Amino acid sequence: MVTTLTLDPAGEIPERPAIGKPVINTMIYILDKGKHPVPPGVPGELYIGGAQVGRGYWGKPGLTQERFIKIEKKVPLERIYTSYMSPTSYIYRSGDLARWLPDRNIEFLGRIDSQVKIRGFRVELEEIESRLLSYEGIAEAVVIARNSAKDEHDRYLCAYLVVGGGMKKHRLLPN
Repeated sequence: MVTTLTLDPAGEIPERPAIGKPVINTMIYILDKGKHPVPPGVPGELYIGGAQVGRGYWGKPGLTQERFIKIEKKVPLERIYTSYMSPTSYIYRSGDLARWLPDRNIEFLGRIDSQVKIRGFRVELEEIESRLLSYEGIAEAVVIARNSAKDEHDRYLCAYLVVGGGMKKHRLLPN
């Protein structure tokens, strides 16, 4: 999503600054679980629309179906269908939790799913847990992102495992 926001360096900077407002040709929708627009101040999932939104992920039809929603003049999304949209317009389901502020800026509140950002890369914690569970002898796995004690902005992944009998030695990290 591309947004714009100006903060006055001489003024008070909030602990969690807004992520701005949509730029030209970009529509932002904050919707509830039923895909209904939420009023200002109410958290919902952030969806992005506009000329720049593609039609999906190359070679990933399942992910495309989950994240790219075709907009048609049909319930329940007819409320966000606008005259500029073609019959093949899509909105992108970002997975971000956000809310409208009274000044129409957007505040990012976190993620709806278990995706985290580690050193600039988006990581799906559930995918790592699934991979760990594929190893013989691992009965349960939970992966979380933690902040380094030395630098709160340096995040790393931490896996907690419950092992059963027959555990073989596995090298999970590259040399």
